[in-house]
Amino acid sequence: MATTLHIPQKKTKLWISLLGAICFVSMGFFILSKPQSKDTWAPIFGWASILFFGLTGLLSIIKLLDTRPALIINDKGIWDNTSFMQVGLITWNSITKITHQKVVNNHFIFIYTKDPEVYLNKVSGISLRILRKNQHGFGTPFTINGNGVRYNITQLYQLLQSEWEKHHSKTT
Repeated sequence: MATTLHIPQKKTKLWISLLGAICFVSMGFFILSKPQSKDTWAPIFGWASILFFGLTGLLSIIKLLDTRPALIINDKGIWDNTSFMQVGLITWNSITKITHQKVVNNHFIFIYTKDPEVYLNKVSGISLRILRKNQHGFGTPFTINGNGVRYNITQLYQLLQSEWEKHHSKTT
């Protein structure tokens, strides 16, 4: 690939997530606005709804305002911006295989690397915990969710596979 390919973000699910967050935060405020007896759980549910869905809404807004492409594919490798767990450029020579699977009605591309720790050392906090959960559940921390890209996921998988094979054959 002599040029760089920019795959745009798909933001439909983010808009749905933001709308849902607004509804649940509003519901939380509504619950808290009503008089409660001492032994009710309503205030706990109200605050939990506000905090959890408020954070969800905030993260949705941040991602909606992000104008960067979801993926950048070039001669060096793959830059994944489909989620908040960004590790930077995953180089072709560090990739050992790429697979495509459907998991609970969502299509994912899994990127396996020689030493995931090289990339995991670049992140911390909740991002690191989520990537470790991916690694434990799927055998790799690096996943591309088809819902995050405005590109046919099967064609994207074929493109990534072909680019990896082309670059992999140069280094072996």
